[in-house]
Amino acid sequence: MAGNYTPVLGTGTTIKVALLPKGSTAEPVETSITLAALAAKDTTTPASITTPALATGVSIPENAYLAWEAENGQVVATKVVEAAEAADVAIAVDIIPRDIASGSIAAWPPELQIRTGVDLDRSSNEVTYVTLKSAFEQRVGVSIATGLNLPGYYNANDAAYKMLEFAQANQQFVYVIVEYPNQDPLAYSTGDIVKGVCSVTGLPKNAPADGLISADVTLGFAAPPVFADATPV
Repeated sequence: MAGNYTPVLGTGTTIKVALLPKGSTAEPVETSITLAALAAKDTTTPASITTPALATGVSIPENAYLAWEAENGQVVATKVVEAAEAADVAIAVDIIPRDIASGSIAAWPPELQIRTGVDLDRSSNEVTYVTLKSAFEQRVGVSIATGLNLPGYYNANDAAYKMLEFAQANQQFVYVIVEYPNQDPLAYSTGDIVKGVCSVTGLPKNAPADGLISADVTLGFAAPPVFADATPV
């Protein structure tokens, strides 16, 4: 029998990244923050962005980044300088480099932007041996490695990329959520998901004189990742 097993385009795959405080491996609670009023430019340190009360369970750690996106497409990235927790009505940031319009939205965790692919690598290491009782080669699995290769380009307002840079430089972990396209929106609210705690193992940034600045990312899962099937409606 031949069923409907058509291939799926990678277009629409999303990658979200959250900086983890040292010692934490907890999955971040996702939220969306919408500004009710303009946050004026403020180059004093720290500056403060007034927000609606953060939702239950939300925790945005120190040194995380948020990207505020306005309806007209303007994006302003800000660095959090003091952890923001549930019910807080302001977020302390290093500076506000320009006015952030009323209605601007910041997602936590933010999505990694301008990726050209998502490559999930899974490998197993084995030990082989032959005994006196059998000439047939035996195999024993000794380790499993899982990682992500995320090729793409650089943008200074990419909050997720800025957190990857901070994590790599300061030997901190990040929590990464990869969601593949939803093949049947009538039946499911999400596509398949791979998520977990990662270390940043590669972060080259190349700026050719005759091309775009590339900013590829390589991640290694620090613990077995969660492979979640699509969520039913």
